[in-house]
Amino acid sequence: MDIQIFCQVIYKEIEFYFQEEVYNPTIYIITVFLIVNLFICLKSYQESRYRKNVYGTTPFLYLLGIFVWGDGIIIGLFWCLASLVVFFANDLYLYAVFVSYFWVVRSFGEIIYWLNQQFSSKDRNPAKKTLIHTIFPYDSYLFAYQVFWQCVLVLALIASVYITIYWVQKL
Repeated sequence: MDIQIFCQVIYKEIEFYFQEEVYNPTIYIITVFLIVNLFICLKSYQESRYRKNVYGTTPFLYLLGIFVWGDGIIIGLFWCLASLVVFFANDLYLYAVFVSYFWVVRSFGEIIYWLNQQFSSKDRNPAKKTLIHTIFPYDSYLFAYQVFWQCVLVLALIASVYITIYWVQKL
């Protein structure tokens, strides 16, 4: 498909959704989210590729599941694609489904990461650089992060089941 034809199709879809009789604030919310995540993806690419800062932390992006700039490339793209799907489906509940399942997968991955860190000889996260090292001294911060992510996983699983049931009933 030619890029010009693709852009015309997208434009016509956007034009349809912004017509007065089809107005829905979901479109605005998702459009802003899409643009923000596109910017995050591009900024992450710049930080990773040109500044060689793949492991630079991004505390201001933690709520999106982006902990380092390297995460931002992949997860930023994921949120962009999810936003496009939600945009064309015009369904904010579908967005909630995406978010809840994302956190199930992300928290499971973090559990595996921190579990592996406990038994690794390579120290990728020195205690002094972590947020909780004053509460959990020495290596105890490793299991604390693991348990934290287990709690996030439980909450995300419960939210996913609840939101999915609600979303399916709404269809």
